[in-house]
Amino acid sequence: MKKIIIWLLLVLLIAALAIQVSAAPSAKLTASKTSVNAGDTVTLKLSVSKMDCKAGGVEVSFDSKVFELSSGKWLLSNTVLADFSASTKDGVFAYSSATAISGDILELKLKVKSSAASGKSTVKVSLTLDGQTAAQSIGITVACKHKYDNSCDATCNICGEKRSVSHSWNAGTTDKKATCTTDGVKTLTCTVCGEKKTETIKATGHDYANGCDTTCANCDETRTTTHKYGEAWKTDSTSHWHECTECGDEKDVADHIPGPEATDYTPQTCTVCGYVIKKALVHTHVPSEEWVTDDKGHWHTCLECDEIPDYADHAFDNECDAECNDCGFKREVGEHNYLPQWAADNDGHWHECGFCGDRLEMEPHVPGPEATEFEAQICMICGFELTPMLHQHEYEQKTDAEKHWQECPCGDVTNEEAHIWDEGTVKTEPTTTETGVTEYKCTVCGATKTEDIPALQQGEGPEEATIELPLSVVIVAGAGMVLMCVLCLFIGILIGKKSRKY
Repeated sequence: MKKIIIWLLLVLLIAALAIQVSAAPSAKLTASKTSVNAGDTVTLKLSVSKMDCKAGGVEVSFDSKVFELSSGKWLLSNTVLADFSASTKDGVFAYSSATAISGDILELKLKVKSSAASGKSTVKVSLTLDGQTAAQSIGITVACKHKYDNSCDATCNICGEKRSVSHSWNAGTTDKKATCTTDGVKTLTCTVCGEKKTETIKATGHDYANGCDTTCANCDETRTTTHKYGEAWKTDSTSHWHECTECGDEKDVADHIPGPEATDYTPQTCTVCGYVIKKALVHTHVPSEEWVTDDKGHWHTCLECDEIPDYADHAFDNECDAECNDCGFKREVGEHNYLPQWAADNDGHWHECGFCGDRLEMEPHVPGPEATEFEAQICMICGFELTPMLHQHEYEQKTDAEKHWQECPCGDVTNEEAHIWDEGTVKTEPTTTETGVTEYKCTVCGATKTEDIPALQQGEGPEEATIELPLSVVIVAGAGMVLMCVLCLFIGILIGKKSRKY
């Protein structure tokens, strides 16, 4: 009898442990927007974590005074049945065998009724997959159709929401006039709602005609002032004076003092202020036909007044030029200043005067050895290049840890510059025990370098994940543990009795 009981308990334990665990589906409900106005359409999508499923169904519920269900459809493929009814707000689907599903599986379109009241309303979707049910809800807020008494009312009569308003103030009425030294007060009234407010009228300050005026035009208060006379003379046809820049007061008034009488070329002016009393007589010169010269310049003499109206310096091309370009005056010049370095062109070489460019000792070039791949042919006397070297540079990209450049096999180098590193890419994440690695790449030549990322301090790493088991798994596991304990108890009792027998 005891053996039968033991075997029965073993069978129950094995059966309990063999029960397939079917967890409730993990579902999520999202909306295209959660704040809407009357007349808006909202799209909702139901998604699940990846799981194997053969059949399922869904029921949708909401406040029919707020929403109406425009449409619904399954987002599944390869089903043998996939049906949804907007009128009954439910639907089903089925596969011929267990099939993996994941992501968005259902789409709903809800329209907000034009008569919907403002406030938050809940949409609920109950999903059943292979007999296991999960319910998801989402809140959608319908915006208030605010109502205010007038454009100045700051509080909605329906929901109490506050808004910023601006009153339309009139020009106001003066309660207390401002004076030169004291502020006044005026009352303004909103032309929409009648609200009132007061404003300060700033003191006007004393009113003087100008910077030199001593008496205020409003209150007759007096002050002491000082004139500010300008340094420049003011004039008219008979006199001159200094004038105050603030009020125009005049001092130092005196008649003009005439200078020498006007001539053909100079006016008569006041010797004090420079005022032109008489203009110059404006004589018309009659120049001589021949140039008159000296060592520095040349001119024509007026035949009537002996004035010199057109004096000018001599004009020479350079230091070696002996004849003036304008009047033909000849001067004595020194020897040419031939430079020691050679001047050259394709025809030959010579020494050149540094002043005028005159050439000395012009000779043909004396060719050196024929041009080679890396050596040009040059003149043996002056160094002028007669034939360039035959080699054509073919550059290759070169790099080292610090820079990049282009180099010809002949050794010629060009475009040498330091690397330009990018922001870097983390190749290995650091942990609390190991350093990480960041790779940097040159944006010009593609060269790379790496740098270590210091190991993380304790507590810097990602938080440890926690695993939550479905309730059904916990229940089955608990039942298995209880059966195991009962089995161990019976085995202990039998072993104890058998020991006492022997």
